[in-house]
Amino acid sequence: MIKKLFLTLQVTILLTARKINSVHGAAAVQTVNYEPESSADVLTRLLGTNVCQQMPHLPSCRNNQTDENGKYEGGVKMTPGLEVGLESPLLTMALDYIATTQEQNRELREREKEQTTTIAKLEQEKLQLQNQVHALEEEWIPTVGRNRLATGPRGPVSPLTSTQSSPASLGTDYRPNASLLRPVDCSDHLLLGAQKSGVYEIYPFKCRCSEPVKVWCDMETDGGGWTVILLRQNSTEPLNFSRPWSEYKDGFGDSSKEYWIGNENLYVMTNTREYILRLDFQQKDGTIRWAEWPKFSVYNEDNKYKLDVPQFDSRSMTDNCLASHNGRLFSTYDYDSDGIGTTNCAQLKQGGWWYNNCATLDPTIPFMNGGLLRTACTYKENGKNVVLEGPHMHLKIRPVICSQMVKAVYFNSHTCEGHNGY
Repeated sequence: MIKKLFLTLQVTILLTARKINSVHGAAAVQTVNYEPESSADVLTRLLGTNVCQQMPHLPSCRNNQTDENGKYEGGVKMTPGLEVGLESPLLTMALDYIATTQEQNRELREREKEQTTTIAKLEQEKLQLQNQVHALEEEWIPTVGRNRLATGPRGPVSPLTSTQSSPASLGTDYRPNASLLRPVDCSDHLLLGAQKSGVYEIYPFKCRCSEPVKVWCDMETDGGGWTVILLRQNSTEPLNFSRPWSEYKDGFGDSSKEYWIGNENLYVMTNTREYILRLDFQQKDGTIRWAEWPKFSVYNEDNKYKLDVPQFDSRSMTDNCLASHNGRLFSTYDYDSDGIGTTNCAQLKQGGWWYNNCATLDPTIPFMNGGLLRTACTYKENGKNVVLEGPHMHLKIRPVICSQMVKAVYFNSHTCEGHNGY
């Protein structure tokens, strides 16, 4: 519409210029009279109306004209005569329009130039940040850690038989700052450079920054990076696992001796990442048998921490001891969810677990008089089922991603200001 209007203005200006040239020796302003409503008058009236409808802010359009009835005609009031010359209202209107359009175009070009400059600056900053991230990854993730994750042995190289490290003996080369780096689990510690098994602090919760969870990290078995969720080992002061629901929810024990990580921690962790579950069981003759479940997760408390272990690694050295526990609800002596009528498996077994008919794997039972744990879990030997029993046992988890090459560490760096939840 504007383009058409502009062309019309150009034609009108050209006609006006020709009329000026045809008047020799006349004054700067001359009036040429036509018959009322001649073609020029019609063009002038329509042009004035269209211009002021589209560009009401033009100086020539600001003094609105009305007819004898007081009705606004929408344009500059023209007489039957067409004024020709520098004082012509039509020419003034055209020049106003051209000047305004040029000013708008200039402003748009300036704005486009500023935006182009801003975009180029942001692209440069983005590239610099990407380079910084890459440099930090190369600095923080030791090559040995990546190689161990990718090529760690499948065999049971376990801290059950290794020299266990206390927190003070982990070395001076690895001291993560908890206020800046909050590892979610032991795999984060491994990728940051930790190589010795021992007690570490993890931050599975996003907003409980002041409440780290102390766990035993297995940095040796199958490449390391395992977070031990249940640690049982014979000692002169065995831990009592006959605990109420609230303690199994929050966790209890000493992470350097015997402990349960806590159902709420398990729920948060396994619903943030995909985890593998592993069992390492040291028998009384010192041999270690292991088993793995490629998918492990726990539901929330409203669902009674329901267990989900739908798969089993066929390379495992035991039978699938959790097959009958999959889909079961967690039970304690004061919160019976085993579904066996009047029998309370947690009370009977003196522990807490995802019971199903009070069997099969029962890792929270008390030690026997010989200092051994005797579970209902079995393995095959010479064609016979042999029950697992021994002085040491670990249940541990590790993210599925740790079975692949990893080039990034995922930290729980969420800021906790103004938050009270997880």
